[in-house]
Amino acid sequence: EFKQATIRYITESKNGDILFGTQNGRLIKFDGRGFRVMVDLGEGAIIYKMLVDREGWIWLGTQDKGVFAFNESTGKVEQHYSSDTGNGRLFSSTCRDIEQLTDDLIVAATEALTIINKRTKKINTISLKDGLPSNSIRKMRMDADGYLWLITDNGLCRYDYKRRLFTTYGKNDGILFADIAKSADYLCSDKFVMFAGVNVVLLFHPDAFKTNRP
Repeated sequence: EFKQATIRYITESKNGDILFGTQNGRLIKFDGRGFRVMVDLGEGAIIYKMLVDREGWIWLGTQDKGVFAFNESTGKVEQHYSSDTGNGRLFSSTCRDIEQLTDDLIVAATEALTIINKRTKKINTISLKDGLPSNSIRKMRMDADGYLWLITDNGLCRYDYKRRLFTTYGKNDGILFADIAKSADYLCSDKFVMFAGVNVVLLFHPDAFKTNRP
């Protein structure tokens, strides 16, 4: 099933099965009894990230092929978005990370910040001209309070979706080497947010950055 391809991401489906995203564009499921190819996007469609949303849809962020939403119940790709085809236009057809903002809103790191409404299929793109610190989002992670933390080539920032506000953090805040902590992300059970990269781990509690100052 894997065809000797590198496994780029592993996660768990809503049913408790193990999902694998591969270098050769395959979504593979292991249900405890065997492996099965669920989607084959073809060579070149590296699956960088998989997100299982609250409804159980499996969102795939790929290299050059855009974003796919696979419905395990129907066995079909329900939605597809890229920079030039599909139901909406992305800032870039390469998506390195995906998170869920609300029941209806999926956010994708397509260099800029892309917000997809899965109900209406409408896309809202937030880029440098809209306040994003850099059109180079590498990793994202939602914290326990609903803030979205981003790693870009310019470092760490936080996005407050409700207020449409970005806040950047750097050396003065005790944040070092955030720009290279772009290989992995995790939300710990004690609400700590973790980003990691080559020779660096960035671990912080979001409450450390709360302030009443304007």
